[in-house]
Amino acid sequence: MYVVRDKHTKSIIHINETKTPKRLAPQEIYQHFDPNSMEIGRLPKEKRKIPKHFEIDSKGTIVTLTKRQAERLQDALHRPHKETAVEAKTKSPANAAPERTIATSSHAKTRVDDQIEAEIADKYTPGKELRLLKDYIEWLEDGQPKGDPREKEYKKMERAIKRIRDKHTTPK
Repeated sequence: MYVVRDKHTKSIIHINETKTPKRLAPQEIYQHFDPNSMEIGRLPKEKRKIPKHFEIDSKGTIVTLTKRQAERLQDALHRPHKETAVEAKTKSPANAAPERTIATSSHAKTRVDDQIEAEIADKYTPGKELRLLKDYIEWLEDGQPKGDPREKEYKKMERAIKRIRDKHTTPK
């Protein structure tokens, strides 16, 4: 079992429950894996569930932490570091941690996209989606006859997908 989590916040982004003895490539574990902002941990074979408090060691193995160790780690993550003279001179509010904001936004967008895709897949399997699209293209090529069920079915799917997307996005 693999866990993908944010390097900065340590929040879990994805769990892959594959039980294969061979190591998987990051993209096989999570297709949106970004090595700059995410890390992957593999649960040791003898463990069956992800511990409440854990760290990922240098070999990529999930290591259980005690509650006290986890609290210390959280304190260290949230403790401000002392600025060097160079950092103080080049610090600008406009440039304050843009990579963290971008990474956080990117993860949020990825999670929303995954949720949208899952809801669409629940309603329309990929094969059905393609069949409706193929029928619609044929309808267009046939001169767009009025009242044709191919058009109605495709438009119905189009509206359903739009409703799912609208449910997960904010108005601009």
